[in-house]
Amino acid sequence: MEKQRRFSSLTQEVRQLISLKVIKAISLYLQLFISPVIARRIVSAILIIAGVRNPKITELTGLSERGICDLKNQLMSDDVDNLFEIKAGRGRKSKIKDVESQIVEEI
Repeated sequence: MEKQRRFSSLTQEVRQLISLKVIKAISLYLQLFISPVIARRIVSAILIIAGVRNPKITELTGLSERGICDLKNQLMSDDVDNLFEIKAGRGRKSKIKDVESQIVEEI
């Protein structure tokens, strides 16, 4: 008869590996139905509430440190109505300006 193992009896390292696999699987599953950005934010919000540190959340979800801080601020300010809204980012601005008019000019 095979001995049943309880999750609590596993070592911390083994539990973390299992958790990592579960988080990745949940994120991939959510991406079947919603955008990858929203899926990462949902998983990140759960990890924030669970008390996981920012670098670990970044490693698990791919969400940037800045994105995690913004998400934490939203959660702390009770701004949950707009929690999963996609907004314009603060990333590097496009180097291409007024491309449409240049295309029309060439045509």
